[in-house]
Amino acid sequence: MNRDLAAQQTVLSGLAGHCIFGANVAYRKQTASVSGILVSGPYIRTLSLKAAAGRLLGPGDDRSPGAHRVAVLAHAYWKQQFNQGPAILGQAILVNGVPMSVIGVAPQGFTGTTFGHSAKLFVPLTM
Repeated sequence: MNRDLAAQQTVLSGLAGHCIFGANVAYRKQTASVSGILVSGPYIRTLSLKAAAGRLLGPGDDRSPGAHRVAVLAHAYWKQQFNQGPAILGQAILVNGVPMSVIGVAPQGFTGTTFGHSAKLFVPLTM
């Protein structure tokens, strides 16, 4: 539906969707319960964000349900849990039992677009 709305509207420069979810994240035998955001493909582009490391999610990551098992970490979470190490890029983490490859880190200070909510990771809405 989000893609249909975006294709039909002519007033806005972009249209994106998101949904907050609870995530159990596991990496190297350590687990954490964090808050994440499922985001539509245009979410990052609409906000004109630039990655702190790696790349951010794009429209291609949100095309088919379950097809793109990728995740972007919030900068503070990357710093706290992964010591700002570039080695996490390309590594698999488990998010609610689903293996996902870490493709990037969000810019410092960005934790989502919902007031009062601080996301630790971002994954495609189709997941």
